[in-house]
Amino acid sequence: MPEWTLWAIPCLFTLLFARFIIGQVLRTRRPPAAEAVCPSNHRDVVSVEDVDGELVAWLCVDLHCGRQLAKDWRPASSE
Repeated sequence: MPEWTLWAIPCLFTLLFARFIIGQVLRTRRPPAAEAVCPSNHRDVVSVEDVDGELVAWLCVDLHCGRQLAKDWRPASSE
């Protein structure tokens, strides 16, 4: 086996592995203003409560959003 293959093959595998990992990381990033991305601006939400009836979170039921919102978040008034 030629001597150059002793360093070329591991470098090639490292580059391919790094490309795959970086691609996966970039695909899993969320947009910074995820609330602004919701097509309905979270108008259709349901409250999520625990077994004691205490509010735990809000859930946007828009088909293209489905985001869980903090319990401090309040739906906009429908005036």
